[in-house]
Amino acid sequence: MTRSEFLFVIATLFVIATLAFINFQGAQIKAQDVQRKNDLKYVKAGLDEFFKDNGYYPKSQDGKIVACGDTNSPIPCEWGKDKLLNSPLPEDPLAPPKHYSYIYFSSGRNIQLFAHLERKEDREYNESVAKRAIACGPVICNFGVANGSQRVDNELPAWVQPEATGSGQPK
Repeated sequence: MTRSEFLFVIATLFVIATLAFINFQGAQIKAQDVQRKNDLKYVKAGLDEFFKDNGYYPKSQDGKIVACGDTNSPIPCEWGKDKLLNSPLPEDPLAPPKHYSYIYFSSGRNIQLFAHLERKEDREYNESVAKRAIACGPVICNFGVANGSQRVDNELPAWVQPEATGSGQPK
């Protein structure tokens, strides 16, 4: 093999490796966005169960679900560390290295959950959510889910204290 043939083979391998690396990065980002969307839908399903059991959604504080610890005086749950209804709360796939986070808002009757999708090309990327400028860590949230007909591009009203029934339990 001549020197020019050797250099051609090396250059060809370099181009192939570069293209493979770029393709892998794109697939990894897409997979992380899919995980974010699935995480929020999973948490929403758990919160819907909480609502069925209690007649209201848990309060929110600093973007966290206030439903951990003692049931009489719950504290904010930590994404990725605590459990809600015996199921672990997920955390954003880039939480440890880049401090991305999920965000939760509640009015007692309605909820909104938010995340940041890395790909603007994603069909569920929501520019209206991005315009709200909600911080999902160091980035702006641009994807959200909500209960029922509640929209994610509008703020929720203030949390409403649930009315107690005769049994002392919220209705």
